[in-house]
Amino acid sequence: MDLGLTEDQELLKSTVSSFVQQEYGKETLVELEKTPAGITSDLLRKTVGLGWFGILIPEDYGGSGRSFTDTAVLFEELGRGPVFGPHFSSGVLGALTVMQAGTEAQKQAILPRVAAGEQMLAVAVTEPNHGWLPEKIQLQATRQNGYYVLNGVKLFVHDAQIASHLICAVRTGASNGSSGISLLMIPKDTPGVAVRTLPGWSSQV
Repeated sequence: MDLGLTEDQELLKSTVSSFVQQEYGKETLVELEKTPAGITSDLLRKTVGLGWFGILIPEDYGGSGRSFTDTAVLFEELGRGPVFGPHFSSGVLGALTVMQAGTEAQKQAILPRVAAGEQMLAVAVTEPNHGWLPEKIQLQATRQNGYYVLNGVKLFVHDAQIASHLICAVRTGASNGSSGISLLMIPKDTPGVAVRTLPGWSSQV
C-alpha cells in the first residue's frame, strides 16, 4: 500500500506551507493571539479564497469536495504555524455536522455560505458537568409560540467568538440517554445569547 502523498496533495502541502511562511510570521502570530477571533478580515479573505473553508464540502454545495487525507495535509501545515482561526471549527467540524445531520434544504442554505466564509459555525456540545456521553447533554429547549427557547450553558465552544452561528446539542425530549437530543442552529446575535472567552494558552479557546 502506497502511503505517500499524491501529486495534488504535495501541491496543496507546498501551497499551504508557503502561505503560512509568508502571512504568519512570528510578529503576526503574537498579535493574532491577542485578538478574540484569532484572524484578521484580510487573512480571512485570503484563506477563503484558497478554499480552506470548503475543502470537505461537496462541489454541489459550493466547496471543493476534497478527501479527509487532503484535509489532514492542510491542517498539518496549519499546525506548523500554528495558525489561529476558525478553519477547523467551521470548515470541518461545523460543515460535517450539517452534512451529516442537516436536511437537503439546510445543506443548500448553509454549506455554500460556510465555504464562502460568509457564515462561521461553532459546535456547542459540552456543558458544566463535562463529558461527551449523551446523558451529559442537559440544556433544555422548550417550544414557546412556535420557537425553541433555550436555558443553559455550553462550555469550551472553540471559536465561538468569531462564529456567526452556534450548532447546539440540546434536550428536546427525554432528560436522559440519546433519544431526546436535537441539534439547533442559533444565530449568535440572538437576544439572550452571550459568549465569554475563557483565559488559556490561546485567547480563542
